[in-house]
Amino acid sequence: MISRKFNNLINNLVKMMVDDLNLKIKRMLSFRSISSLTIFSLTLSSLVIILFISFTLFCILPHSPAKAISFTKDEYVDNFTGVVVKVSDGDTIWVKPDTGKRIKIRIWGIDTPEKFRSRKLYNSARACGTTPGKVKHLGQRASGFARRTLKGKRVRVEVMGRGRYGRLLAKIIILPEEEDYGLKIIKEGFSCVYWKSTDRKYIEAMEKARKERKGLWNVDFDLMNCLCY
Repeated sequence: MISRKFNNLINNLVKMMVDDLNLKIKRMLSFRSISSLTIFSLTLSSLVIILFISFTLFCILPHSPAKAISFTKDEYVDNFTGVVVKVSDGDTIWVKPDTGKRIKIRIWGIDTPEKFRSRKLYNSARACGTTPGKVKHLGQRASGFARRTLKGKRVRVEVMGRGRYGRLLAKIIILPEEEDYGLKIIKEGFSCVYWKSTDRKYIEAMEKARKERKGLWNVDFDLMNCLCY
């Protein structure tokens, strides 16, 4: 509220100065003895003063924070437990909480090959010099692993934030074993790490799976190497 009042004050002040400048110029133009250079100098000086005052006020006055693209912590939902009712692909699932409607979740820290016809699928294929069908085949294999591991299982959802498309971003802990699904799928060689948000354990697990050619690393090592690195 205070910032808005100050902003209005700045706008009114600048408007008054501009109006006053216009009035002075009109008066000077009525005198033929006044040179164009004098008018230009006065105009330039006035504009410099206006800009200086505006900049100074902008720096010292409080501003309303810009709306962030990412979500703040208080907008995250709390951790919860529930049952996995649907597996979309290797890194996206639906969980039905103990209370409430089912929630779509993007699993934190992992990135499985794309299985759906999408821009990501074609971009991945183009970047790796292969066909979309080969990338899709790996994506389907990763989805199969996720389905076998998670479908119908009771899990704890540890909320990490929001993903790129607004989906809940979370770690999935399989109960009662307390097993981190993200770490498990990487260990078994069916997923890359998601480099923008992961931890050291995931990276080490992927390096080990790569070295031992586990899971998808044994299906198409070169393509996985391209997708994961």
